[in-house]
Amino acid sequence: MLIDAIPATAGLAKTAYAEKLNSALIDTVMCAAEMQAHGLEGADMDQLGELARSADTALSDMQTRLQEYNIQVSQVRDVHDLFMETYRALYAEESAALMEKKVAEFEELLEREKLGSASQVEGTLGEKLLNSEFWRGVGTDAKKLYSAFKDSLKQIASFIPRVNVQSEYRTRLEAIFGEQAMKEMHEETDRRVLPRVEEAVKKYIDRDFEGYRGVFERLEVPGTGFAVEGLSMSTLVSSVTAFAGIAGTAVLAAGWHTIAWSVMNMFLPFLFEIIIPIAVLTSIGFHNRDINKKKDSLREKQAEVNTYMKKQVLPVIMDSISGSLKKAEKESMASIIAARFPGADGMSAKEINMSVMELSSLIKKITLPAGSAAGRDVIARMRKKYRALEGRGNGTTEALYLAGYLESMLGLINSEKGFNVSTFRDGGIAAVAARMRDSGMLEEEEFSAVTRGRRARNRIAHALHEFEEMTIQGRAQVLQALRQAVEILEAKAC
Repeated sequence: MLIDAIPATAGLAKTAYAEKLNSALIDTVMCAAEMQAHGLEGADMDQLGELARSADTALSDMQTRLQEYNIQVSQVRDVHDLFMETYRALYAEESAALMEKKVAEFEELLEREKLGSASQVEGTLGEKLLNSEFWRGVGTDAKKLYSAFKDSLKQIASFIPRVNVQSEYRTRLEAIFGEQAMKEMHEETDRRVLPRVEEAVKKYIDRDFEGYRGVFERLEVPGTGFAVEGLSMSTLVSSVTAFAGIAGTAVLAAGWHTIAWSVMNMFLPFLFEIIIPIAVLTSIGFHNRDINKKKDSLREKQAEVNTYMKKQVLPVIMDSISGSLKKAEKESMASIIAARFPGADGMSAKEINMSVMELSSLIKKITLPAGSAAGRDVIARMRKKYRALEGRGNGTTEALYLAGYLESMLGLINSEKGFNVSTFRDGGIAAVAARMRDSGMLEEEEFSAVTRGRRARNRIAHALHEFEEMTIQGRAQVLQALRQAVEILEAKAC
């Protein structure tokens, strides 16, 4: 049944969008309902032709608006992907730079623990043992070393459950690598990264999105009364400015206590002292050499920490950002569909796409099985539209109509010649051209020309921006391929 086959279209026809901008939708639904009420068998060619014309007019407006919507949604997704890629790369770079500073702080902590008083006394060991200055230095160093050793014991005790002991070293370590310190490092990294990310995104918008907007500003859609608005960048720009808040939410989700505990465990071994008699340590400089060795090992540990941050922490942060961006993306898609189809309240992009499919199927259903007269009427009107565009200097609009006309011509030939190819499936149009060649309708040279036109049609339908970015000569070649293919098909359909 006709009206039952277009539920999404019937819903869209009840909205303010149909009433104000696409009255052909209302005419289509009313005509289909009237024909269904009186029986499709009794419909004459004029009635079928009228329904085909109104459905085609309604479809033309919707397809143009959906093309805009699809490109804008693609742009939003591209911007979000660019944000993610740029943020990930810059975060790893900036966090490594901040970790360098933290390791330098830790090096200073170790440097302060070096012994110096006794080792400054010159002479052999025997001479040092007879020198009072040496023993005063030993006393000074002994106090320092004893304090460090005692703090190491506290450090060991701090690992025992229910023992409320906190070592001075661990307190200093927590100040550098503890939970609060790691949070602050993330926030500082975020502050450094975001301006650079926003700059990259805005450059992308300026370069690519303006190109898309230029395409649509030049579009003219004859017969629909649809004045194409310039595409606004407000949705994307507002997304960029909101990224700061999105990235900041990662702090809440990343589990900084666990992260800090993991990082601190990498540095804890550097804090323990080796228990050797004070005089021996000071006389042979073992203690200081041990600290120097620890400082050398810090660089290896720093690389290990950077790897941990990159492989363990950064993915958690990016997951949090990704979730926020997906939510923002849904909101952007809703606002874009509302802007492209003003007044279509309550209708989703999915439902509008379903309506497009319904109308396409309806046109085929009422024109092709009923004979070629109604189908040829639609084809004739399409021919008139695209020929009216020739010489107007609007290559984009002409290319769009030529692409649609070529597809419709192949669909009509498919029906009239009984090829029975499903043109809705991928490769269906190509299969019709192949059947024409195999049946002798097309010579090899003609088939090659139709194939070139079909490929040009695919480019126009799926990558309109690529056509716009071509040179004048390149666009002219695409248009010529379409025109040549259409002329061949017109001759074969006569």
